[in-house]
Amino acid sequence: MATEGPDTYFLGTRPEVMCHVPEGARSVLEVGCGAGLAGKALKGRGVHRVVGIELNPEAAEMARQHLDAVHTGDVATLPLEFAPGEFDTMVFADVLEHLVDPVGVLKRLRPFLSPRGVIVASIPNIRYYAMLNHVIEGNWTYADSGILDRTHLRFFTIREMVNMLSAGGFKLTDVFENINQNYFNLQPAAYPAEFAFGRFRLTGLSDFEYRDLFVFQYILVASNM
Repeated sequence: MATEGPDTYFLGTRPEVMCHVPEGARSVLEVGCGAGLAGKALKGRGVHRVVGIELNPEAAEMARQHLDAVHTGDVATLPLEFAPGEFDTMVFADVLEHLVDPVGVLKRLRPFLSPRGVIVASIPNIRYYAMLNHVIEGNWTYADSGILDRTHLRFFTIREMVNMLSAGGFKLTDVFENINQNYFNLQPAAYPAEFAFGRFRLTGLSDFEYRDLFVFQYILVASNM
């Protein structure tokens, strides 16, 4: 959903996200489809129809080689002529954090999701320990990729991710983690109540609060309310 050219930002197949598209999905809307390689992979596993929305015109043109249809423009304002309940799955792979009004976009697209449909969304976790240390050290330095990607407009904790989905008309049904396994190697029984890194220290942590520090991205599955 960025405005740069169709570089590697647009070329991922996103298996860590697409594996959560339900088996048996027939019609998928991928918001921020990039060059269409993730949608192509979905079709390769049996999804009958994949439609994309992509802001970048060059990436959208590439996606047309792989998807059934691609609509070019801002998902917040692009004219949408989909039928009510047309899709049984919608995918937002690292998209919602790029939007000015993600709740408004979710509300806008919700009528096009079937009553029993689901959305799959991957969202960076701003409570990741490295981000906390970043702030403690007085920094908020944007980069070309990652949690502080310079094109990110919104930042979420897991609680605020769930609140956003709820405000958009969706009920959380499952949560998956992309976790830093290089740093986090504890078993659940070993979770400590405190964590220290750099110059900051947290105490009184629950098991969830401790584990959450090492999750750099959540993948959420939510159903139509």
